[in-house]
Amino acid sequence: MIEKVEEFSRDILKNKFESSKNVNPREAAELAYALSILYAKRGDRSEAVHFARESITLFDTHGGDDYFVHHANIAGVSMPSTFIHSDVVREHLKFFGITIENEENVTV
Repeated sequence: MIEKVEEFSRDILKNKFESSKNVNPREAAELAYALSILYAKRGDRSEAVHFARESITLFDTHGGDDYFVHHANIAGVSMPSTFIHSDVVREHLKFFGITIENEENVTV
């Protein structure tokens, strides 16, 4: 039952991410970060890396000087306490054994 709820949450979050990507890329970056953590916790490294890359790209291209966290919690994922940007995404995925240095270099 819990797995179904988690899957439902991920699906809703993915839909929200897709719809936010072009309208509010900064919000989409946080949503992608949450998705990457959810997939990493589940052990789905491929999806975790995919959404981490999405988050990193969005933060790098649309983050500007806005490093403050906009959401405290997204779908059960606690956001970093104060600041979030592409380096924070990379650092947090290291807790799951995933290192993303650049587009071509991923260690899992």
